Amino acid sequence: MRAMDRGLLALYSLIFGLVSLFILFLSISGNIPYYLQHAFRSDDQRLVIGTIAVAIFIVSIRLFFSTFSSRKSDNALVEDGALGQVRITLSAVENLVKKVAFQVVGVKEAKPKLILTKNGTKLLIKIAVTPDIPIPQASQELQTKIKEELENIAGIEINDIRILVENISGDARARVE
Repeated sequence: MRAMDRGLLALYSLIFGLVSLFILFLSISGNIPYYLQHAFRSDDQRLVIGTIAVAIFIVSIRLFFSTFSSRKSDNALVEDGALGQVRITLSAVENLVKKVAFQVVGVKEAKPKLILTKNGTKLLIKIAVTPDIPIPQASQELQTKIKEELENIAGIEINDIRILVENISGDARARVE
């Protein structure tokens, strides 16, 4: 979100918060201006209006503080080089992992998910395989290929690659080799 949008969101949330506090004060107190007495006529009406004012106040406070929270760079991996910064989105890395996974014989489907941690990058990949391959050897080959390709192509070191075989299916898909 750009700075101008953040400023407008902060301003609007502050205004709505103050207005909701004013309405909440009117619904609690008995000092209601003449032109608003129709809206605050009964106790039931004051209770409903007060509840809505509290809800609006809570939402406005949440929006106000969210405008000042810092953004995390979870959407990209960053490499600082001599000439500047290189950013690789997680979706680009996940697409590369899919490409590498389909190079392993017997892998029919791959759903990778990268997780950035303080200790490094982890990869969780859910796969579907054909029943005619040995899963332990295919998993080992997949882990090795993914690690090598990510280091060679993207310059990313993966600390942990976890594979979950979600499906073993009988219909082998046609492969072009």
